[in-house]
Amino acid sequence: MSSAKPSLELLRSLTDEHVLRALMGRRRLTRAEVAALTGISKPTISEAFRRLEEAGAVVDTGERSHGRGRAGSYYSLSPSCGVALVVSISPRGVVAEAVDAFGDVTASAQVALDRGADAGRAARAMAEAVAAVAPDRAPARVRTAVVS
Repeated sequence: MSSAKPSLELLRSLTDEHVLRALMGRRRLTRAEVAALTGISKPTISEAFRRLEEAGAVVDTGERSHGRGRAGSYYSLSPSCGVALVVSISPRGVVAEAVDAFGDVTASAQVALDRGADAGRAARAMAEAVAAVAPDRAPARVRTAVVS
């Protein structure tokens, strides 16, 4: 019984995922650093960076590594990766936060609710808080939203 080989597209997708996960954990890395962290060959990592850069998922930060050998370019996740909106509604009020791909809060707003506020008032408070943290964010930049 022969085992089926994974498709080239699947292997590329897995490599791209490894690159993105490495960048999420370290914020900025050179291709050589990603290769060392993942155990994937430098040529394969370079191809993954090419694909991800073309897709707009990663960007060259403009920084260069120093030391022996050729200077390496540092890469980071692209700001166009978007943000998540997190909203919490409690009897005290509504808190909305915009969170980037690294999990950092980039904006926060709080709107108070009076005791006994009805659903309509809570909905308006939520809309106000979200507008405060995401006034200039195009809908395409908001990748996910969580309300609790």
